[in-house]
Amino acid sequence: MSIWHPSTEGIDHINIYSKSAVPLGRALSNFAHYKFKHETYGIFHSVEGFYYWLLTGKKHDELKELWGIEAKNVGMSFPKVHKLNDSFKQEVQLAIGLKIMQNHYIKDLLMHSTLVFAHYYYFGEIKYCKVVDRYKQHKYMVDACEQVRIFLKENYNVRHKKPPRKVYSESSFELE
Repeated sequence: MSIWHPSTEGIDHINIYSKSAVPLGRALSNFAHYKFKHETYGIFHSVEGFYYWLLTGKKHDELKELWGIEAKNVGMSFPKVHKLNDSFKQEVQLAIGLKIMQNHYIKDLLMHSTLVFAHYYYFGEIKYCKVVDRYKQHKYMVDACEQVRIFLKENYNVRHKKPPRKVYSESSFELE
């Protein structure tokens, strides 16, 4: 059972989800259509497209231009060739960081946010919905968002309640 509920989103948490009630939650979703450039792999239209492109062996370039449920559906139609190991998760975390740092809208929202991140799906009307907590399965993705938020707050003098820690360097996110 989830400790979070969509009826309190924006009050005590931000749900990283395409149906989030909070603009930042929707923008941080892997489904969101925000382009980013990976120095080695090129341009992607979403982290979801990147995720499935990587998972299916870096050979289905049509995934680079997809976002939302279409990226997921097309990606799932190909055989998986990569394991969800630490290396894979680090690649996805980098993609999340690149998306944030290369899109000023997300970067600004994230930099000024303070609520804890959650990740859950819900089905039905909010008042009576069924909540499916996905935090444990996708913790590494949520952690990437939090790490970039910490980086932004430390380097742009924005107040943050958590203790500082270095995760990324500015050069990790530079465009050409």
